[in-house]
Amino acid sequence: SDHIFYVPSEYTSIQNAIYYASAGDTVEVGSGIYNENIDFMGKAVTLRSQYENGTSISEFVISGIDSASTVTIENINNGGALIGFTITNGYGQGASFEDFLSMAADEETLDSLLTYVIKAGGISVGNASPYLKDLHITNNTSRNVGGGIGLINSNSVIESCRISDNTIPDGEGLGGGGVAINGGHPILIDVIIENNYVGSNMYSLNGGGGILCGFSLSNNMLQLDMDNVTIIGNVANIGAGIGALSGTITSNRLLLVDN
Repeated sequence: SDHIFYVPSEYTSIQNAIYYASAGDTVEVGSGIYNENIDFMGKAVTLRSQYENGTSISEFVISGIDSASTVTIENINNGGALIGFTITNGYGQGASFEDFLSMAADEETLDSLLTYVIKAGGISVGNASPYLKDLHITNNTSRNVGGGIGLINSNSVIESCRISDNTIPDGEGLGGGGVAINGGHPILIDVIIENNYVGSNMYSLNGGGGILCGFSLSNNMLQLDMDNVTIIGNVANIGAGIGALSGTITSNRLLLVDN
């Protein structure tokens, strides 16, 4: 009745708590390793750990178990938040490079491909704008885009996050080892993006080791704002730090090193 759902004391899994929660509710998670894939189920819930009592976010781990994004946040008109976790072991499904090339030319096909088929490894955000804060997104893998985070038509604020050591393997890599952005207007504040890797593809069209600004969807030009962002030690063929196919990028205190 207090609109706070406690894991593991009241609910054994995070997903179980989300299932019973409603928009506006909070799921609060104690320390531990949670071997599960989380889906917000289209609900604007706040999923947060109890790290604010001084425990490190390394003590609150969500580790994906299926070949799917560790956290999926989609189709939420307003709200939703993910705060205070280590997000790891996710896998972003995707398409073969040939399929992608054949479908990318048509805007509607591309839109549905990005929305329904191509997912990110750690956190997949689509048509939602959750607040992502105090997260360490690490050791996730994706077939095509967004090793760490993938944003589709999202105006998310990503604050005080570290996105490190995420990988898109050789073969069908497109881009965004750390973060892949398609459409929307996300804002990154106090973010470190380091040691992410984008593998090659048959045409060496792989870009954005740290961040990929991909396609502008519908009629809205992609926009990215960054404040105090460090992009360091990322690898890709084109734009190892930042690769941009479209959009407007504004930054204040941006450090690009050793990419």
